[in-house]
Amino acid sequence: MKKSLIRFLVSGAANTLVTYAGYLLLLRMMPYVWAYTIAYVAGILMAYVMQTRYVFEVRTTWRTFLRFPLIYLLQYAVGALGIRVLVEGGLLSKETALLATLVITVPLGFFLSRYLLAHRKE
Repeated sequence: MKKSLIRFLVSGAANTLVTYAGYLLLLRMMPYVWAYTIAYVAGILMAYVMQTRYVFEVRTTWRTFLRFPLIYLLQYAVGALGIRVLVEGGLLSKETALLATLVITVPLGFFLSRYLLAHRKE
């Protein structure tokens, strides 16, 4: 588990940087909720590839590919709610609220991904 956790954090950091950069770019063109949604979907695709090939070293299958977004749907709901509360509540700016939600969404994503992708392997 330690190896997969470290790899998850490394791949997650890379994915987060790319997703956050996309979010900031999209903010110039659309409201933050839409920017977050589009960046998030792109991040899911990147995460699936990195988690199957690098983190858990498992085969990609249609079954896991189709189920994988369910993890991120839950993570999205938690993140979107968190961003909304933080922005609308005046606690953080729309540029930094996403970063604050990662405290909850990253561990949630690891445990759910590990269960879906690697629980049979271990």
